[in-house]
Amino acid sequence: METEEVTYSAVVNKICGKANGDETTTELKLSYVPKSVEPKRPIYIFDDDDVMCYMDMNEDHFEVLHVEVNLERVASGLYEQQGMGMQTVSWSELTLRYIHAYGQKQREKLAAADLRGTAEDSYKLVYCYMHMLEKMNPGFNSMRKVIIVDATSIKNVYGGVLIVASAQDPDHHHYPIAFGVVDSENNASWTWFFSKLKSVIPDCTELVFCSDRHQSLIMSISTVYPLSHHGYCIYHLSQNVKLSCKNVNRDVVATTFMQVAKAYTESEFEKLYADFSKRFTAADTYLDNHVGQHKWARCFYPGARYNIDTTNTVESINGVFRFLRAYALLPMIDAIVAKLAEWFNKYRKISIETPIEQKLVPFVEKLLHDRCSDAKLLPVTELNNYFHEYSVIGVDGSSYV
Repeated sequence: METEEVTYSAVVNKICGKANGDETTTELKLSYVPKSVEPKRPIYIFDDDDVMCYMDMNEDHFEVLHVEVNLERVASGLYEQQGMGMQTVSWSELTLRYIHAYGQKQREKLAAADLRGTAEDSYKLVYCYMHMLEKMNPGFNSMRKVIIVDATSIKNVYGGVLIVASAQDPDHHHYPIAFGVVDSENNASWTWFFSKLKSVIPDCTELVFCSDRHQSLIMSISTVYPLSHHGYCIYHLSQNVKLSCKNVNRDVVATTFMQVAKAYTESEFEKLYADFSKRFTAADTYLDNHVGQHKWARCFYPGARYNIDTTNTVESINGVFRFLRAYALLPMIDAIVAKLAEWFNKYRKISIETPIEQKLVPFVEKLLHDRCSDAKLLPVTELNNYFHEYSVIGVDGSSYV
């Protein structure tokens, strides 16, 4: 069906066209009797606003549109000449389907297109837009060299997938560094995304990726970034691990696994993992058969992941943009850029207000301050004065060097 604008003149033209009449010489009077209104009386349509009211009445059920025609002025074989006067005819078959198609949802779509443009327009302008965006983007530096990657579905008419790559600054703030729109999560799409990312973030041995275990994603990182390290999100992995177990509380399995994965030392890990394997043998078998410990255990990971062992950073960004994913392409990107500008401006002001004498970022400063009172109470034994080695008994009774 054509998406023409529904106005009073458009309705008149439609009626006259069906009746083989000339709208310039045919006099029409349009009316309808709402079924939900008492007492019953006709409501006449004289202008565009009246047409829109009639369309609203047809959101839930059809209201018959009556057309009064001045027969003396109708030059058409459809009507039989009966002299002067007005005749009321039911024109429901002619007009109702035409008008009903432009109900509330259609008007909302047309209004959205007027405000943000159509999906087709967005794709036509995407190359010009990306050129200007690249020209104005200062790039990525001074972040922790850990990139969290995830993808989420796009809800507009063309669908697709929005890929997000994010980093974290030393103060634990999110730092989105790349967005990509692709048709689906497949080898070609992920390889394209990482190839574009590599043009601004080169491959190196210090670089770390954190993601779920999508096979196309894993393959693409190993192909495009062969020098980097790739670790798995322990939350996603915990959900797979718990499903391998039966006749146990699966949530306890997932929580215990994440505690094991976060162990800082090998000795701590071995103790926790031995207990975990004994309690949940099916989970231990699953891990042995599907994923190596160096991909999820903090103490065995070859790269520096810092505190980043899940994709929660990107998941939270996707949550912020959940409504934007229904927009056409360029309005969606515009809204994302606007939100990023808001975040950057907020934390730029905070960084300017930080005293120059403060050597640590606020997050670390507060962490050390909170732990200082507890640390003063821990027993410390000097082991080597030359290398400044000490043995500290922690609150758990364990000795740390």
